Amino acid sequence: MAYTWDGMKKVEWEEVILKHENGGGLAGYFYLHDDGTEAVIEEGYSWSDIVKHHENGDEFGMELVTKNTRISYLYRDASNYKQHNEVVVSGTFTPEQIEAIIGCLDAGEYFIPVQVGLPEERFEKITEDDHCWFELSRDGFEETDAEANIDMAPDEVVAKFLEAKGNWDDSKEFGGELE
Repeated sequence: MAYTWDGMKKVEWEEVILKHENGGGLAGYFYLHDDGTEAVIEEGYSWSDIVKHHENGDEFGMELVTKNTRISYLYRDASNYKQHNEVVVSGTFTPEQIEAIIGCLDAGEYFIPVQVGLPEERFEKITEDDHCWFELSRDGFEETDAEANIDMAPDEVVAKFLEAKGNWDDSKEFGGELE
């Protein structure tokens, strides 16, 4: 049985040697074992232990760092009371994807989150000042290590915005979902 985990990138022996010889060190890398387990290589590791691991036919790896994207958007009622909203999407958006989303917004800044699959948070009590529009800007996209809290990738988010572009339906109470 070989070591497998999508969050670990296997590192070739030549790269291990180069990393060690160039003074970068291997601390933080991992010993990967045939039984599917792993062990972190600590500071002050022994080069002879590294060589022995390799000679035994075992592998090395480094954990992949997956960045996500926090999208922050704002609900502002007619009396200018504000409620900040945010969601964390799995993966990162390219500048082109962000521009595509911004290009879909009504008047360059307004959208109805529920119509693109995003959560909406307003105030506890609904008043005559409430409506369905939220605000979003380029500055609302930020890379983060936070865990994703919605089940959509950047491509899916962009596709939802493109589908809603020019079709924002504010005739339903608080926006409603697009059908």
